[in-house]
Amino acid sequence: MEVWHELCITLGPKDGASEFEKWINWQAFSARVLQAGLADWFRLTTLCFRHAVEEELLQVNEFSECQIRGSAQWIEYSGEILFRSLDNLPEFEDLIPGTLYTGKGGLSRERWDFWEARFCAFARNEILTGETALICDKAAQKMAAIAATTDASDEQGFKETVTMEDSH
Repeated sequence: MEVWHELCITLGPKDGASEFEKWINWQAFSARVLQAGLADWFRLTTLCFRHAVEEELLQVNEFSECQIRGSAQWIEYSGEILFRSLDNLPEFEDLIPGTLYTGKGGLSRERWDFWEARFCAFARNEILTGETALICDKAAQKMAAIAATTDASDEQGFKETVTMEDSH
């Protein structure tokens, strides 16, 4: 775990395409580690989303698109565990919401829905590159599918519990 932390790649607006690519790959790797249960990186996830989707895009450039693409990696590779963890994790005081998100901090269903809406908006945004818009559309669709599947299975589990209790 300590070794992985030492390899963490930080990102700055003056970095070039090579560094941006490494940072996106780092987000994908970190998301896979989280999904596999090898690390508890919910704080890292939330920080990534905060910087990418909870702040106004002051200017669209490689840096901002890199942040957006990096956050999409978390949905692609660990969306399921993130969704199952909504409202079940402690609210970290340092994970205050960005300026566009006015809900509660931490990892919540409300925040998930906000992130999904932002990905939808980014997908329709004609300022972003076509590739980034497609990545955002894919992330928004996956978020909706994860939520629908989980909500449906939760509802089915509730119906089964009620039916079992009624039969006794």
